[in-house]
Amino acid sequence: MISQINQSNPRKQGSVISNDIIQKLYDEVFPIVVSYIQLNQGSKFDAEDVFQEALCVLIKKAVSNQVVIGKYINWYIYFTCKNLWKKQLRDLKKDLIDFNEEFFIKPEIENILEIKNNEEIAYNKLEKAIYQLDTDSQRIIKLVLLDFDYKSIAELLGYKNAGYLRIKKHRIKVKLKKILKLKP
Repeated sequence: MISQINQSNPRKQGSVISNDIIQKLYDEVFPIVVSYIQLNQGSKFDAEDVFQEALCVLIKKAVSNQVVIGKYINWYIYFTCKNLWKKQLRDLKKDLIDFNEEFFIKPEIENILEIKNNEEIAYNKLEKAIYQLDTDSQRIIKLVLLDFDYKSIAELLGYKNAGYLRIKKHRIKVKLKKILKLKP
């Protein structure tokens, strides 16, 4: 699922999450959140509150460009809900039951969860590396990740042609690899 750019101002760095994406999150993630919260001294009503709060967090972070909405949005929402519920339980000083996702997730999917978690860690490292780049490079990478074509990016950022932008993107990738201590 990819975020949609606010069409009223293409230079604005914020993103808008479509109703279709929100509905898909309700269909796919909400039942899992309800199971987790009910297992840990909560109700469906609590799950709804936590899920709404997690959606608000996601939207705020997407608008402020603190998170890039991608194909792992389901896991982002799930772990945000889980952390919000843990915080509420800590605030109420209630004990948390260790949640075993095997209740509703097939065992072969557990390996996928572990891979997704590792990918999320790698994504977070990449995101931190991007913020170490200069502002112009950050804008270029963000627009590339949002699937803007080179010509559009060149126009938005005031470059004369898309060819130079391709070269610049390659140089940025090399810088990122150095920051991440990978071979270029």
